[in-house]
Amino acid sequence: MGGALSLGLWHTLEAHRASMTLERLEQQALQLSSALEQKMDAYGELVYGMAVLGKSPESLSSPLLPQLNAQRYPGVEFLSLVRRMPSAVAGYEMADVWPTRSTDVWMGENAQNLEALTQLWARLPESLEPSMSEPFAVLGGDASPQRVVIGMPMWPASARSAAVHQGDILAMGLRADQLLEHFMARGGLEQGLVSIQDQGSASHRSATSRAPRLPIYVSDGWAQLPASAPKVQHELLVWGRIWSLEFAPQPQVLSALESAYPMIVGIGGLGATLVLAALVAVLSHQRLRAQFQTRVKHNLLRQQSDRLKALLHQSAIGVAEIEPGTGRYLSVNSRFSDVVGYDPKTLEMMDLYQILHPEERPEFQRLEGALAAGRLAHFTVTQRMVRADGSEVWTEVWVSPVVDNTGQSMGRQIVLLLDVTERQILQAQLHAREAYSSEMLRYMPVGLVVVGPSGNIEFVNHQFEVMTGWSQCDMADETTLWRLLCVDAMQHAALLQRLNAGRCEVVPTGVNMPAAEYLLRSKDGKELPIEVSGRFLGGRILLSFVDLSQRKAAEEEIRWLGFYDTVTQLPNRRLLLERLAEAVARCQRPGGGKGALLLLDIDNFKSLNETLGHQHGDALLRLVATRLSNCIAGQYTLARQGGDEFAVVLEDLPSEPLEAGRRAEQVGCAVLEALRTPFYLGAQDFHVTVSMGAVVFSGKSDTVEELLKRADLALYQAKSAGRDTLQFFDPSMQKAVSARVEMEKDMRLALERHEFDLYFQPQVQKDKVIGAEALLRWKHPVKGFISPSVFVPAAEESGLILPLGEWVLYAACRQLAQWAKDPQMAGLTMSVNVSPRQFYQPSFVEQVQQALRVTGAPPRMLELELTEGMLLADVEDTIRKMVQLKAMGVIFSLDDFGTGYSSLSYLKRLPLDKLKIDQSFVYEVLSSANDATIARSIIALGNSLGLQVIAEGVETEAQREFLASSGCHYWQGFLFSQPKPIAEFETWTRAYGAARSERSHV
Repeated sequence: MGGALSLGLWHTLEAHRASMTLERLEQQALQLSSALEQKMDAYGELVYGMAVLGKSPESLSSPLLPQLNAQRYPGVEFLSLVRRMPSAVAGYEMADVWPTRSTDVWMGENAQNLEALTQLWARLPESLEPSMSEPFAVLGGDASPQRVVIGMPMWPASARSAAVHQGDILAMGLRADQLLEHFMARGGLEQGLVSIQDQGSASHRSATSRAPRLPIYVSDGWAQLPASAPKVQHELLVWGRIWSLEFAPQPQVLSALESAYPMIVGIGGLGATLVLAALVAVLSHQRLRAQFQTRVKHNLLRQQSDRLKALLHQSAIGVAEIEPGTGRYLSVNSRFSDVVGYDPKTLEMMDLYQILHPEERPEFQRLEGALAAGRLAHFTVTQRMVRADGSEVWTEVWVSPVVDNTGQSMGRQIVLLLDVTERQILQAQLHAREAYSSEMLRYMPVGLVVVGPSGNIEFVNHQFEVMTGWSQCDMADETTLWRLLCVDAMQHAALLQRLNAGRCEVVPTGVNMPAAEYLLRSKDGKELPIEVSGRFLGGRILLSFVDLSQRKAAEEEIRWLGFYDTVTQLPNRRLLLERLAEAVARCQRPGGGKGALLLLDIDNFKSLNETLGHQHGDALLRLVATRLSNCIAGQYTLARQGGDEFAVVLEDLPSEPLEAGRRAEQVGCAVLEALRTPFYLGAQDFHVTVSMGAVVFSGKSDTVEELLKRADLALYQAKSAGRDTLQFFDPSMQKAVSARVEMEKDMRLALERHEFDLYFQPQVQKDKVIGAEALLRWKHPVKGFISPSVFVPAAEESGLILPLGEWVLYAACRQLAQWAKDPQMAGLTMSVNVSPRQFYQPSFVEQVQQALRVTGAPPRMLELELTEGMLLADVEDTIRKMVQLKAMGVIFSLDDFGTGYSSLSYLKRLPLDKLKIDQSFVYEVLSSANDATIARSIIALGNSLGLQVIAEGVETEAQREFLASSGCHYWQGFLFSQPKPIAEFETWTRAYGAARSERSHV
């Protein structure tokens, strides 16, 4: 009872004493935290002000910092300008550390290699306010991290010192422990202890709980504080870092009497009770301790035994114990069993020699005998073993006797087994590759010579011997090598000087010796252009020799091919252009005279080439070239421009334009006359004529391109004039060509602007409209309507007929799809003219199929009009495409029948539906007996073939009656209607049908 009362009284007094202690400690902690925060803020503001004003440490004598001393700036060790290193050198360098007494600690690699400073320098360039590093220690300083640096990027734009540059940083170094000791010395924490730690960056506050805490300052005696000591914690945000301040009271916070009073009362009441309790506790503790130590020792022994067993069986190396001499297995681990392919129980009934390969046993027994005799402490051997399945495995075996602590043998041997099969395979592959590489090196298509460190020749491959004729036995050293290869002494000296210069350049850098071309001499005295290069390989030099003879010959051949024609051996177009440009330039000189360009084209050469074959065509070109060369007699430039075209450049013609033209005409006429003589080719004579275009130039404003264009226009005019003639360039030709170019340009724009339209002309059978022909019309926004006879040929020549024809096809199909929805128009077919170029496209069938599918037009109402000329080009392709389209339901008509030369045999093979009599026969059918006879023949032919015959160009009732009496009952022409836009055509068609209907009722 007395003890319980004493204990309760002691607890009450102890709680009161603890409350007083914490209250006094909180007051002192608040004062110290506030003073520390104000001082660190002041240092940061000082760095900020100097950085903004561009102050460097050399200006510290200014009024901004009158004196840097421990009293005014406690803890400050230095101010420094940290320079950004050049781009080739990573990092920063401290410069102008002030005061200079700090340089031995803060400058050099010591400060530059600190991770804390490296991180600070890295993030400062992006900062607009001072930032502080994490605590760190420097070489030569205290072991604990008690230093920090406050940094701020300099503002060069406002700097007044030339020493400040973009990227420089103003840094202030602080000793945090000195700063704390300054406050402690001034009574900042008289009766307490403090521990200050850095918790990390404030920007990563969520991660500060996981970041390691770095001590900044720890009071003496802090480590001896009991875990139950009362503590007060404060937290400061110091320039981007979080500092944790922890305060604890010293024993002398309260007076001696205040501190001892609870203890006196407690001790007095509990003294007797504690003496008895202590005696019982000591006895019980000794007994429990003995039991615990026994259990710990037992567990340790069992764990060690288990670890050894696990290590033995889980090892990547096979382990076995065997009897010396007999090789009988005493124990094996699982890896040993896996390697040899026997289970452990089977191995215990075997010995090591049974699994050794028969060829390996003698060597193993020899080593075993040396081990037993003590001549070897252990041995390692790589041998083959035979597995249980009969396969062989390469192993590396290590054998050693097992000895006790005294070094005496325990009658067992330990065997370590490692499966090295893959290593052996790799080594065999490596040896094979080395042999292959050596052989490949010897027979490489490049000559190779290896010069040893002392200048001796170590290796010469086969290609070098074949190339130069010199073998390794002919060359004792490098000097002899170059003496034999060089053409003369002067070249020998120059080559050695160049090689030595290359070596001096290559050796320090370790790169290849640059390749250079030399004229070297082979053993038979032949001079060879050879490219020599080298590479330094550990004191040796690998020289490579590449024979450039073939490449030089190829380059010469390429140069010749680039300027000359391979068939005729004449200058080609490229050389022609160069010589024509030179001729134009010479004409521009004073007194240079005039020149002329003649372009010749063999008439009908394509037909001859296709008839006789390209081989005869090339032979004819060679004969023509020979005759032209004889005619020109080397006075002028003769060239083959390409295909069957030749060109002649005349120079030094008279300055008078008429006289120059007359001279050019004389040369041209002489050429024409010379070529009229038959050529004997393939045991028969061939008559050849040429068309020739000529242009005279003076060089003043003439260009090569313009001259070629003019001569080509004159050549075109010569062909149009009947061939076998000479025509000079006429400006009207240029005008016609320009008009054609403008026409093509307008047609391209017309396609983009949708200026084309379809007009429709009805096709009539007796008193009803059965269909219409879609006719293309073009209304130019400036020139008005342009006749199809003008723009269609231009479209054919330029290739615009393809997009134009596709547009017509889609437009016609769209209109058919619209008519299909109108009962009065649904029975009309639509006839569409197809261009030969459009029809012969490989994708024409797919194009028609897609147009029908996209527009939804009925295929049976689409009629494609072909011309007779299309039948002469490729009849089989024409029939194939027509059959494919016919299978879709499309119908065909043969337009302008009678004007071409179509064969009747072809006509009966074509899947035609209609024949159209050309309007040229219909026009004079009443006045010309021939035209009437032709018209009757076409009608009779069509009817006999089961084809519908339509007459075009019916303009009078008399013409219609003649055709009807001859058996043609389908008409188209102005008698019925001119081509009309779609709206007018539909109105006319409905009115025509209604009128016929009323007439029939009457």
